[in-house]
Amino acid sequence: MAKKVYIGVFIAGLLIVGVYSLLGGFKTVPVEEVGATEFRVVGQYFIGEYDDKSVAKYFVQAREMIVKGEVDGQLCVVTYQPDSLLEDFVSQFIGIVVGPDVAVPTDFEERSFSGPKAALATLDMHPIALPNPQEIQGKLVAYAAAQGWPEPQSFIEIYKPDNSMQVYVLAE
Repeated sequence: MAKKVYIGVFIAGLLIVGVYSLLGGFKTVPVEEVGATEFRVVGQYFIGEYDDKSVAKYFVQAREMIVKGEVDGQLCVVTYQPDSLLEDFVSQFIGIVVGPDVAVPTDFEERSFSGPKAALATLDMHPIALPNPQEIQGKLVAYAAAQGWPEPQSFIEIYKPDNSMQVYVLAE
């Protein structure tokens, strides 16, 4: 009887590992340097507890504006890393990367982010298999340090329609 349980657990484990692999869970996250980078983002600023419902509300609101065709752009979350931020709190600007001719929607503000160069991590695995944000940010911070850049104070995440994601750190 115990032998059947072990075989069942082994087969279940193989299935889980196989599905995770198919979703891209074992892919490495490459970090590359890109040239001058500039983003114009319209959105809403949030600072508060990580699990506050406003974060999801702002994200869904921006995504719906894109899906409905109200704003032409790509979903974006800029995460700030101030030293004064309390544990389990986030400081984020949640919105849409837009072109120069796009009007700022009601209740949104505009922020620009630019740098002479940037480090870019591209994630093309299924959202279920994405590494955690701290792992991605750690790779970008390590890359910036190796290049002699100042320690990054923000991370720019751009969500693509095909479920891929790009995370940037700008050289200041």
